[in-house]
Amino acid sequence: MEITGFNNQFIFTNDIVILGYIDEIYDNLKDKLLLISEQQNEYYISKRCKINNKIINFLGIKYSYWGNISQKIIERLLKCKVKEIIYSAKLGTLISHLDIYSKIYSPSEYIIIEDLKIKTKKFKLENKILKLFPFLNTQLHVSTPTILEQTYKQREFLSKMNVNSIDNEISQMAEVIYKKKLKVNFFSIHFPTDYLRKENERDLRTNFDLSNNRKSMAIFKKNKIIKEISYYLYQYFMEETI
Repeated sequence: MEITGFNNQFIFTNDIVILGYIDEIYDNLKDKLLLISEQQNEYYISKRCKINNKIINFLGIKYSYWGNISQKIIERLLKCKVKEIIYSAKLGTLISHLDIYSKIYSPSEYIIIEDLKIKTKKFKLENKILKLFPFLNTQLHVSTPTILEQTYKQREFLSKMNVNSIDNEISQMAEVIYKKKLKVNFFSIHFPTDYLRKENERDLRTNFDLSNNRKSMAIFKKNKIIKEISYYLYQYFMEETI
């Protein structure tokens, strides 16, 4: 990663780094931000902004950091001594298909599984945005190596553990910070784009899923929920005690 320039050229000590839907969140908040610097190379783009005496680094990674590659990103950010890491993107819900594009998910517990086996036991990390907005807490989140593992058997396995959401990165990111026992804040604030069905829901019809996520209504609802996420992040940044 040093070769690609992922270092203190882009990330500075005590930055609050946002990963994920950075363009959309930045566009929603730019009128409230003071742009300090903007730079990019072949691999990364960074917009560092000031708000309420805090530096927010909207860090874009131009190539995928799917699965456990995301752990390498977190490790590098920790080496750069950032203050906080916020990850905002999409996930799958196990709660209800009605939550797709309509509910914000911000977990407080994490677990990692592989091949229907627990790879990393359930652990907790403090999620500071939940202090302001406890109703955003969606509790236990699971990350798996690949979506190919998302089967009915896996759904049954996860339901027994009361898992509420699923993706390939969030818990793996959180695990890095948990194991290093560092005083670096981390939380994810996501929205569902698909529902992981139970076996008796094979024929369940949903208004939205990954097959129609590029249609106009899905895009409209996606932009709306990201705007809502941006609102909560703004309120979070304006809180003096955080």
